[in-house]
Amino acid sequence: MTGRLVFPVGRYLGMLPIDRPSGPTLEHVVRIGGRRMELSADEHLVWALAHGVPGAPDLDRWDRAAMRANLPDRSADTDVDGIADRLLGVGLLRELDGPVEEFARSVRLLPQAVGLGNGGADGRTFWIGFPGSPLVSLSSEIFYVWSWAGLEPDLYAACVRATTVGLPLGDRDPRVLVAAVVGDLHALLAPNVACLDATLAPSASPAASPVAGPAAGPGADPAASPGGAA
Repeated sequence: MTGRLVFPVGRYLGMLPIDRPSGPTLEHVVRIGGRRMELSADEHLVWALAHGVPGAPDLDRWDRAAMRANLPDRSADTDVDGIADRLLGVGLLRELDGPVEEFARSVRLLPQAVGLGNGGADGRTFWIGFPGSPLVSLSSEIFYVWSWAGLEPDLYAACVRATTVGLPLGDRDPRVLVAAVVGDLHALLAPNVACLDATLAPSASPAASPVAGPAAGPGADPAASPGGAA
C-alpha cells in the first residue's frame, strides 16, 4: 500500500560558507521563502531524496518507503523517518495528507529550467531542460502550469490561471488540473526542472507587481530571482 506522498520545499543553493565559533565551514543551504536554512549531510540527503530519483519506477507514488528503498548503499543506516519528521517540522518537507487542493494552496511551483518547445507530432507534448539537454517531456496542460506557476502566489492559483487563459478548449475545472499536476510533481522535481517553495501573500505575487523581488527578511537572497535557477 502506498503511503503519503512526500514533497521537498525550498530551493537548494549549494554548499555555502557559514561562520561558526570554530571558524568558517561549508554547509548545505536551502532557501525557503525569504529564509536560508542550513542542513546537515544526513538532512540534505533525506531532503534531496524527497525530490525523487529520475527514472525510478515508483516516481508517481513517492513516499517514505520509496525514499528508504532508494538510499545509497553507503547511507543505508540513515534514519529516514526521524529526519523526515524533523524536516516536516521546519517546513522543508510536506506530506500529502489531505485534499489535494489544500496542498496546492500551501506551496508555490518555481521553474528551474527552460522550455524547449513542442516535441511531439500531435502538438501536445513539450520538453523542458536546457539547450542540447532535454530532461523531461510533459503534456501541454502540465507545461502550461509549469510556465505560469512562477507568476502566481501558490500552485492552485497557477492552475486556475492556466485553465482560464492558457489551456486550449477542454476541461476547465482547475481541480482536475491540480490533481494531474500534483500527480506529476516528482517528474518535475527529480530532474530539478522545478522546485516547490513557500507561498506568497497575494499582494506580493509577481503577477500583481512586475517589480516584485524575493521575499525580504532574515537570510533573504537579494540576488536570486523567484522564477529562475539558483
